[in-house]
Amino acid sequence: MGLFRKKKAKKRGDRGQAVQQEQAVVAQPAQAKRRRRRRKRHKSNRILYYILVLLILAIVGVTLSLTVFFKITAITVKGVNKYPVEAIQQLTGISVGDNLFRADLKTARAKIMELPYVEEVALKRTYPPVIVVEVTQAKPVAALEEANGGYTLISADGRILERDAQLPAELLPISGAELQGNPGDYPAQAPKKASEEELALAEESAEIIRMTNYLLQALEESGLVLQEVDFSDRYNILAQYSEDIVVEFGSESELARKMKLVREVIDNQLEAGFRGVLYAGTVGKVWADPENNVPEISIPDHYVFDEKTGTYVDPAELQPKQPAQPAQEDGEEDEEEEE
Repeated sequence: MGLFRKKKAKKRGDRGQAVQQEQAVVAQPAQAKRRRRRRKRHKSNRILYYILVLLILAIVGVTLSLTVFFKITAITVKGVNKYPVEAIQQLTGISVGDNLFRADLKTARAKIMELPYVEEVALKRTYPPVIVVEVTQAKPVAALEEANGGYTLISADGRILERDAQLPAELLPISGAELQGNPGDYPAQAPKKASEEELALAEESAEIIRMTNYLLQALEESGLVLQEVDFSDRYNILAQYSEDIVVEFGSESELARKMKLVREVIDNQLEAGFRGVLYAGTVGKVWADPENNVPEISIPDHYVFDEKTGTYVDPAELQPKQPAQPAQEDGEEDEEEEE
């Protein structure tokens, strides 16, 4: 019995030891997992700490940038001479000492663009903290004579730059074409919900601007230099070439070609001292009409300079010849007589 008990106790001890070993084996992975979890938590806490520190530093940096650092030291204006630099600076609404990043460049640009002579404007932030205003200034291309004797200066895109202005020496004066509006306006652009009268006025203004640009383009292509142009009759553009010579171009059709031929006639065909009118309304021909009180001019006032032949010809010779009527047979004549 004693031996049996000892064996039984030994078996129980062996089983207990095995259970403890099994429990120890099971406990080892669990402890490792707990250690790994603790390490992950510590690592996550460190990352969160660093993120928090960086966030605080960023907030402090932004706050200092918007309050202490990046104060504007100057506002520089480039590309404009029609307006004082101080006026442009004031229009921006930005002052020296303001924060560089809080400056409202969009609003500043809109205010500057309201100036008639400003065609485009760009505002930039630079460092050291400076606001740079770069202006593209509009240029007048023509002067439209007003009823009071002054001139309306317009840009190529049809913007009114000045009213009641003196005639600039480099601009071609144009009479018979007035635009309504104030400096800075685009008279060819009808307002929203425009009335019929406003639409008609905008259409008329658009036609004047179109004709003006077409005229200037034709002058550039032909090399012809004029003293003044009259748009009173849109179907017969009058031009003062000199004190002695007036040119009638007719309609604007093929205006550049007409001008080139007029220039050829004036430079190489007219005799010295010619005074009178050149009619260039027919494409390819110029009719020189000297004044009656200048008898020494040898060009007959009814002759036309022809572009094809390069000489003066009688207008009758330019008319297409009528086909000759076929001769009647003798028998046909007899039949008519018998009838």
